[in-house]
Amino acid sequence: MDYSHQPKRDILCIDVNSFFASVESVKRGIHPLESYIVVMSNQELEGGLVLASAPRVKKES
Repeated sequence: MDYSHQPKRDILCIDVNSFFASVESVKRGIHPLESYIVVMSNQELEGGLVLASAPRVKKES
């Protein structure tokens, strides 16, 4: 198929989970790529869910 006549546009994809963890890192004064931050639901209860994690956490998990 010849796509040369199709409309062109830019699309930006963001890993929102890492984004939220990175924002939290910056708020705490920690470099986002060096932080070890996990945003959880119901962290007080057993079985909480990881909602967002910093890239370092993903890499080392």
